[in-house]
Amino acid sequence: MRAPLGNNDRNYGAIEVVNKISSNEFDGSDLTILRVTAHFVSQALREAEDITQMEGEKF
Repeated sequence: MRAPLGNNDRNYGAIEVVNKISSNEFDGSDLTILRVTAHFVSQALREAEDITQMEGEKF
C-alpha cells in the first residue's frame, strides 16, 4: 500500500508500507493513517524547500 508525497504542483515520491505487524491485512483505517501521514510529510518537505530557497536568496 502506498500514498503519494506531494501536491498538484510538486511530486516528492511516495510512502510505501509492505508489512503489517499483525497478521491482518491492511484496511481502510490503515490507508487513512498513511494518507494523513503522507500529507503532513509533504507539507514539511514543501516548507523545507521554501526555506532553502529563501536562504539562497539572502546572498
